[in-house]
Amino acid sequence: MTRNFIAVAALLVCGVLVAGFTVAQTTPASFSSKQLTVSNIDPKHFSVQLVDGTFSFRGLPTLHAVLPEKHLTLDAARVDGTIDQASRVVKTAKLTGGVKGSLESVSTDGAEHFTFSGPIVTYTNAGAADEQNADIDVSGGATFGSVNDAAKRTLFLKGSHGFFQVRSKNGVGGLTNADLDGPVAANFSGQMLSKDKAKATPVSGKATCGHLTVRPAGTGFVIRMSGGVALHGTTGAIEGVELHTAAINIEVDAKGNFISLGSEDDTTATVPTGKHSA
Repeated sequence: MTRNFIAVAALLVCGVLVAGFTVAQTTPASFSSKQLTVSNIDPKHFSVQLVDGTFSFRGLPTLHAVLPEKHLTLDAARVDGTIDQASRVVKTAKLTGGVKGSLESVSTDGAEHFTFSGPIVTYTNAGAADEQNADIDVSGGATFGSVNDAAKRTLFLKGSHGFFQVRSKNGVGGLTNADLDGPVAANFSGQMLSKDKAKATPVSGKATCGHLTVRPAGTGFVIRMSGGVALHGTTGAIEGVELHTAAINIEVDAKGNFISLGSEDDTTATVPTGKHSA
């Protein structure tokens, strides 16, 4: 028997998903379809069930998966998932073992670069093949990052468990909801507008808390930190400011500019001479 052989080649119903395995006994295997490509697969540990639409791959030692139409890349030791029988689009994917993910999105205020990582990541598709609608659940220790160079905005989060919703409309997408369980560490930067919105000043800070959420608010969104918050301002209007309170709301507009920072509870604040909180 030859050392290199074709293990599987299949054309699924309606020709929507074309899949193939190229396996070598001494080299990693690869899987390719219109919606999913996986490389560096251990040829001894793969399974694709065409009837019920399930798949399972192990890495050698780490596999690399790409959903090209969704601009999503994933690296993990193992992935188990399902394919929607009607649309032939990847429906779910559970990744385990040193999972790292990256998602490129087009937002109203420029290109958005998302990253996430954790021991276990469950990806649930919530849209068509070319839509980025998805729920991303990260457990066992979660990190999440969002960088927008055009809006000069960054948000980096770390916690014990995270749930993130990405949604798109008319080709424009972004993070719409997020829940991160603590202990949470957050680093953020962006621009804060003046009252007349004529001037934008760089602002950044870091914080720790018990829980963090991101929710839509008007045309923008609100980052809420609760469960005992310690916030330290590092640049801009909040440079040197120290806040300790039960909960803090950071309001951000549609362009990613920081509008306000406020607490609903008793707050202990330290403000350096010549500085003031926004």
